Amino acid sequence: MTKQENLQSSKTSNAPTPNSLPEISIVILCYRAEEAIVPFVERVIQLLDWTKANYELVLVGNYWPHTNDKTPIIVKDLSSKNHRIKCVTLPKAGAMGWDVKKGVAEATGKFIAFIDGDGQFPVESILSPVYCALNSEAARGEQVDLVKTYRVVRGDGLYRICISFFYNLMPGFNSQMQL
Repeated sequence: MTKQENLQSSKTSNAPTPNSLPEISIVILCYRAEEAIVPFVERVIQLLDWTKANYELVLVGNYWPHTNDKTPIIVKDLSSKNHRIKCVTLPKAGAMGWDVKKGVAEATGKFIAFIDGDGQFPVESILSPVYCALNSEAARGEQVDLVKTYRVVRGDGLYRICISFFYNLMPGFNSQMQL
């Protein structure tokens, strides 16, 4: 499948229509990803099409004003080629939590998942929460409120390890997000 065909794969029978809400919304944080977000989104579309889920993607391409970041233009272009893709491109007024909040606000799915588009998590990791959310009620009679994933093996460099260590020392700092 070509890149163009993959981005336009929204013509499947499980695509949301203007009168139906998607089962799941995947919020993808695209901060400063620029062209690297294109293959990431293509892979997410390929995986979600494989699941036959009724989904939407919300690409968050928020940016700092007066930078040369091309991400907002790229996510708008992706959105214009596929009606399953929405984009959020606002001047930043916060960090990652602010971006998540803006993406979740645009999501219309019954279930919402998010993944960072920087490649730190493999694209395939999105399948676990999607599968759990979509199959929990039907298979086990349970209702899922939250599904969280994590990596067992991380490939972070020394800078990221140090930043994460000190960030996690600040109690309450990373838990103040209001939706």
